[in-house]
Amino acid sequence: MSTLPAADLLRLADTARFARNSGRAQKALTELRRRFPDAPEAGTAGYMLGRIAFDLAADYDRAAHWFSTYLDEHPEGPLAKEALGRLMESQERAGRASEAQATARRYLARHPEGPHADLARRLGAP
Repeated sequence: MSTLPAADLLRLADTARFARNSGRAQKALTELRRRFPDAPEAGTAGYMLGRIAFDLAADYDRAAHWFSTYLDEHPEGPLAKEALGRLMESQERAGRASEAQATARRYLARHPEGPHADLARRLGAP
């Protein structure tokens, strides 16, 4: 794994994630972020680490960390809408209601018809 280029590490992680081998996926993604911090794939790796924490581990605090990391690093990136929605969902499931409400307002301001808009409205965002 230590000699694979960034794109191959991302493919390896994706394959492991679909096989529900979260440990192997996390290892590949962490390696990618360590070795290629400025590569576009590093942002995708951060988002995927959030998906693994949310979908496979039900670790909503950790998921929120990774979705927030993606947004900090790539606020206008190709996964920004999904990351913002997932951040809101992670915060809500982690019991962080005030943070989820703030994220809901931010989400609706940017994506009023987005896939997480119903959740944002349900959380009490205007």
